[in-house]
Amino acid sequence: MEGLTYVFAKAFGLYFLAVGLGISARPERFQLFMEGLSKKEGSNNGILLIGAVVALLVGVFTISLHNIWAMGFPIVITLIGWFSFIKGVLILILDDFTGLFINMIGKSGVRAIGATYFVLGLLIAYMGFSV
Repeated sequence: MEGLTYVFAKAFGLYFLAVGLGISARPERFQLFMEGLSKKEGSNNGILLIGAVVALLVGVFTISLHNIWAMGFPIVITLIGWFSFIKGVLILILDDFTGLFINMIGKSGVRAIGATYFVLGLLIAYMGFSV
């Protein structure tokens, strides 16, 4: 693995750990937040635009600096970059991306998402910090 893979692994690992812990600790808060974003109110459009731009930037920088399609751990970092980029694009072009997401996972899926983020964060952070 090249050095940049470890840098991305540390950053993404800590990010996924923090988000997974937050969602797992307060799933009802995350559910309310996502439901609030899916409403057609003007105040939420700015938050969605900022979220889309941040997701696009994370994706673009990750893809630009780490677009490695070799089997092994580096492909995980590349896929995170591509998923982030695609998420940003979908938020920009779909009217109700968050509403579609909430309907897809349902209320019971919030805890599963939190747990998945946390476990993913543990694995990625472990790989990044075990240099």
